[in-house]
Amino acid sequence: ANAGCFDVAVALQADYFVATPIDMRDVGAAMGGGQGGRFVYLSDANDAFGFTNGFYLGPPRAVAAVMGRLDAAAAGQLDTSRDYERLLKSAFELLGIERRVSRLAVFKVRANCGVHWQGIGNPCPRTRREKRHHRCLRRNRFDHVLDGSVAAVMRVQQVHRALVDLLRGRGNCACGPRIDAGLVLAAAAAAANASGGGALSARCSEVRECWMADVALARGTMAFG
Repeated sequence: ANAGCFDVAVALQADYFVATPIDMRDVGAAMGGGQGGRFVYLSDANDAFGFTNGFYLGPPRAVAAVMGRLDAAAAGQLDTSRDYERLLKSAFELLGIERRVSRLAVFKVRANCGVHWQGIGNPCPRTRREKRHHRCLRRNRFDHVLDGSVAAVMRVQQVHRALVDLLRGRGNCACGPRIDAGLVLAAAAAAANASGGGALSARCSEVRECWMADVALARGTMAFG
């Protein structure tokens, strides 16, 4: 009802931690779309069989339409045969709204305080079944992390590590004190400074190697069975 009062709408799921700033180019595009804009920016961290749920940015009426999709689902107008991501994609299709991908990096914080960088936190599936499901090594998983560079991926990885350390020992993240993003980002910056900005844990080294493999694959110089 109040969509006409605002230029841009942003919606974020309660269990998401935003690890990078919102791209102001996305904000500018949403503002330029005006009230009649028919697109919404989403993350692509965990598309599964559809579109990633949890972060929405766009013209207010378009965001509101997508956020009201459960009414259409209750009326049997959406595809509920697979997963929640497929339901979200079918809402975009039903409404005629374009999905655009944001370079925002987000972590999902579980009720047990587990921190997951979906689609990237476990970048190297080992078994044939995992490769078939995740397709991690078959496409570039990191090209929408900031500018897509190794340095950018490493910076986000340091934020992930800092958040994991902050929540270690906390038994329940479903309620209680909110997570102080300032503390997380300060800890990540301190870790980077202490190592000259380039220290890679074994986990980070794995991410870097996968990123380089994905880049090689995107350029057609490597093949995976």
